[in-house]
Amino acid sequence: MVMHVNDNKGKFPYSGWRPEAIILGTGMTSVFDSMSWDDLVAPYRGIKFSDRTAWIQDMSLTPELVSPLLMCPSDDVPRMVDWPGTSYLMVMGGSDGVGGVSYNTTPPFSRKIAQVRDSSRTLVLTEVHAAHNWAGSIDGNGGTLHNPSWQYFSQRALPRFNLPTSPVQRAAHGFRKGKIGDPVSTVNGIFNYAFADGHAETLSAWETYDHTPFLPGRTKTLGLYDNVGGSWTVTTGD
Repeated sequence: MVMHVNDNKGKFPYSGWRPEAIILGTGMTSVFDSMSWDDLVAPYRGIKFSDRTAWIQDMSLTPELVSPLLMCPSDDVPRMVDWPGTSYLMVMGGSDGVGGVSYNTTPPFSRKIAQVRDSSRTLVLTEVHAAHNWAGSIDGNGGTLHNPSWQYFSQRALPRFNLPTSPVQRAAHGFRKGKIGDPVSTVNGIFNYAFADGHAETLSAWETYDHTPFLPGRTKTLGLYDNVGGSWTVTTGD
């Protein structure tokens, strides 16, 4: 990530970009239609492939080009069919995180490092062990990690895939409070997190955001698209 920022005028890779509109009901316009963050940073992992290959959204035809570095050794959630998976996603923080997905828009949105107030405490990547988190994709869970609630599901309800929501059997690296199946506000799963300055930490989810407004008994609950502040956004003091 840091090398990409240095080589691209201070810009982070975007989470995902689909220049054409999604055709609802199919989930995609074609198999040659999207670019994701892991495609953009592939050269820094020693992987080279053509632009055409990079635009293919699931990498199912070229699994040998998917780096094993994209999969956490503890990620054993089965992926959709045989598409190569990744354990990681860029953090969007509602609409105020480092990552962003652009649909039917040119050029795609890319966050500038200059917009990050505290790079040592701002998240760029974290783990989502999910059935639809696959390499090269911005569909399914791919590309749209708004807040920690998304980290607790192996697959979520998606009308275009007609799949049910089901909780993961465990958090990525265990949990410190609550248990899987409890409300998200009581589950404190442990995940690996990468920050904007390039360092990584293994933290509990509650250490990354201001969870006070989402505690049981409060009027606010943690929805899929809620902005939780803290390390999930590029601002400070939220």
